[in-house]
Amino acid sequence: MTALYNIVGYQKSSLNLRFLWKDEDGNPKDITGYEAAMQVRPYKTPPKAEFLGDVAIEATTDNGKLVIDGLEGAIQLVLRRSDLDVDAGKYRFDLLIWQGPGDEENAVRLVAGDFSVRPAVTEI
Repeated sequence: MTALYNIVGYQKSSLNLRFLWKDEDGNPKDITGYEAAMQVRPYKTPPKAEFLGDVAIEATTDNGKLVIDGLEGAIQLVLRRSDLDVDAGKYRFDLLIWQGPGDEENAVRLVAGDFSVRPAVTEI
């Protein structure tokens, strides 16, 4: 079952979040050797439809923006200032995880939700 979670980020600021995958007894799931991917896309809701735009932010275990701590069942999202150099607004995201190369067909959508990007106030 996909967990619903909403994220708020700020333009030109870093963002670090930690997601935990636990089994039905509340124990961390061993995800050693797993891979993960997350995409953030802008969305609009015209009447009777939802439209997702092109990928604005992409985080994967390959690009180092998702870091897996297998025994803890943890996935760390690590976004830098440059990753959040996108238009302020409403986005959607989901985070998929699977058991390594070649197992993408069995990916689990672990978490999904809204991803809001708010305007930067202080410029440095």
